Amino acid sequence: MDSPQPKTFLATLNFWRGSENGGTDEYRLGTGNDTNVNTYFQADVLMTDVRGHEHEFKLDKHGFQFVKHRSNFGRNGEWRDRDKLNEVYYAELRDLIKKHTGATTVIPRGRVVRDEKLATGDPISGERKRIGPYATLAHVDFSYTGARQYIEAWGPEAVAKAMKCRWAIIATWRPIIKTATRMPLGICDASSIGDEDLREVMGMTKGRGQSGRPPAYMWMMEKPRSPDQHRWLYMSDMKPEDAVLMKFFDTREDVARRTPHSAFETPFDHGPERSSLEVRSLVLWED
Repeated sequence: MDSPQPKTFLATLNFWRGSENGGTDEYRLGTGNDTNVNTYFQADVLMTDVRGHEHEFKLDKHGFQFVKHRSNFGRNGEWRDRDKLNEVYYAELRDLIKKHTGATTVIPRGRVVRDEKLATGDPISGERKRIGPYATLAHVDFSYTGARQYIEAWGPEAVAKAMKCRWAIIATWRPIIKTATRMPLGICDASSIGDEDLREVMGMTKGRGQSGRPPAYMWMMEKPRSPDQHRWLYMSDMKPEDAVLMKFFDTREDVARRTPHSAFETPFDHGPERSSLEVRSLVLWED
C-alpha cells in the first residue's frame, strides 16, 4: 500500500536572476523555462498541500481563494472556441467572481489554454514532450505599474469606469478535461511576502502575445534566503470543478494585492500532462 503524501515537502522553484547577476531585466512571455532565453536562480521552498483545508484561504487576506465551480463550458471539447468561451464561460465567471468578491462589475478577457492533447514521448528515454511551456518561474503577471498599463486592454469605457472606484485584476485558473496529477500550481501566500522581495521587470511579447497582452511591467520574486521565508501552498489533484481565484492587482491597499505563483514538479507527479485554463478579469466595486 502506498504511503500517504506528506503535507509539506521541499519543492524546487525558479527565481529571477537580474542583469547584475548575469541575467536580464525583461522577461519574454511564453518562454516558460527556456534557459536559452531566460536565466534563473533555483532554490528549495517548503511547499504545503492544502487539500482538506482549502476553504481557509481568502482573496483579501491571502491573495487567492479556492472555489468549487462546475462549468457548462468545454464538455464537448470546445476549449479553443472563442465564441463559446465568450458566450458561456465568461458569463459563468462574471457570476462566480461577483459571488466571492461582492464586486458590481466583472469583465473577463483573454485566455491561456493548455490543450489536453499530449505529444508522444520517447519510449526509451522516457522523456515527455510537453504541450507548451509551463510558467515555472515565481512571478506575478503584473506589478502595480504594469496593472495600470494592462488595464487599457479592456478598452476606454472600462478604464473610465475603473478610474472612479476600486478595481482589481483577478485570474481564474482551473484544470480542464481531467484531474491535474502533474505540474500543479504553487501559490505564495500574499501575507507572507513583502514588496521588498519582488523585482519589477518588463514582460515582453512578439506583437501583443497569446492573450492580446501589450508589454507591461510584472513582478518577479527574489531568491529566498531560506526555504521557509515565504509560505508556499498548492492543492493536490485539482479536478475540473476545482478553481482558484488569484489576485494579480488590487487598488485597495489594506488587503492582499498580488499573489506570486509558479508551476512546479512534485515527487508525486504522474499521468499525462496537465491541461488547464486561465482567464483574467477586470473587477470593479462601483459605489
